[in-house]
Amino acid sequence: MSTELINVTRWVNKEQQFVDVGTLFRDSSRPNSKPLIGFMYNQDYLDRYPSLMPGSIEQDKIKTVLLGPTPEHYSIPHYFKQFLCSERNKSVINALDENFNNYDQFQQLQHLTNYKGSFGAVQLNYDSETQANKLPNIDNAITLLDRIESGDFSNLNSNDLNAMYHPNSGAHSVSTFLEVGDNYVHCTIRSCESEQKINEMLFVQKMMKATGIEPNVVVRIMKEDNRCYVGQLTGEQVVNKKEGTALLYNTIPISSIMAEEGVLSRIEENNFAEINRTFTNSLKGQGISVFKRAMFTHLMGQKDLTDSTFKVKELGNGDWVIAPQEVYNIDLNPNRPYNMAISDTLSAYTDIKFTDNFVSMVAHKFKLPEDEIKKAIIDISQTFQYIHENAISAGMTVTEITPLKRHIDNTGLAVYAKKLISNDHTDDHNQNGPDLS
Repeated sequence: MSTELINVTRWVNKEQQFVDVGTLFRDSSRPNSKPLIGFMYNQDYLDRYPSLMPGSIEQDKIKTVLLGPTPEHYSIPHYFKQFLCSERNKSVINALDENFNNYDQFQQLQHLTNYKGSFGAVQLNYDSETQANKLPNIDNAITLLDRIESGDFSNLNSNDLNAMYHPNSGAHSVSTFLEVGDNYVHCTIRSCESEQKINEMLFVQKMMKATGIEPNVVVRIMKEDNRCYVGQLTGEQVVNKKEGTALLYNTIPISSIMAEEGVLSRIEENNFAEINRTFTNSLKGQGISVFKRAMFTHLMGQKDLTDSTFKVKELGNGDWVIAPQEVYNIDLNPNRPYNMAISDTLSAYTDIKFTDNFVSMVAHKFKLPEDEIKKAIIDISQTFQYIHENAISAGMTVTEITPLKRHIDNTGLAVYAKKLISNDHTDDHNQNGPDLS
């Protein structure tokens, strides 16, 4: 019977140091009951620094103690679930500790703090003497990634696991820092089946930028014997190699915020309209930005986007915005659903059809004015006029882009946008009256 603790720290950019936030605890001292698990802020932390989650979420709660969400309180608070292992990475962890699956959530999290990798602005059991974000160079990172993907975990050690990307990642990937100008920028590396697939991701990145969505930066990495790897720079961690200063940003999966507000509990229920509701309630509302990402996700076949990879980012002034979006390969398989539908009224297997009814549904579900929705549709349609040019400049061929072009045409985007523009011109003419000159 005892109380176990995990110290929680966060990096403060202005002060260029980690500060103690509070303590995650597991109290098993109560007889004949399951352990009590919760998080307690340090007494003076909230007087000087923002809470871990957007303040509006926590303002109505007792700020000193946040308990796990279940009635028995033996599950960790929602915020910390982002640090747990995905099922994919559990296989690696189990190779080093066969009892890992028998641990409760707190014990699993405690075990994962042994691996002092680079986990961003918020870190657990941070130790400045042993943890200096020591990550492998690109060549060593790729060698480690190959070993992990081969399924041979017998020779892995804690230093190897330091380089494994965030434990919640849905795929095997390894962390490194890439030199970009005067900075070292945190990068996650994954294997890619072909160079064509990397070109496809570069094309998706171009389309994101053109649409006004900030993407992760995609990096092509080619090795001998035509092995392909792709890196993504998130911008969450940037170290100036001359000055030694670091910028680390607190990012949170939208799933953690939605769970904290009691919006959703199962992945298959998630949709963009519910995400927007969360933004409206907690993050000052960025509804049209969420709707644009919803359109882009469905137009570009970004089926792998989930509420765990859709993140929000804390700015230096304490405001929260949508974080840069992860880039995925295009998936147009009709038998594979989108991880996130537009709303709960559309099946995850259903592609968008741009009509007046669609606009009415979005206005109702997203709580947005129809005029804003129509303008967003026109804007994205004008961007998608240049889909061939962006694809070819990214290294794709006309043949490779044809299925996507057909998919987009089938949504009726261009036709409906043309109708909206025509209606606007007609309305302007009617308001101005006939030309009698």
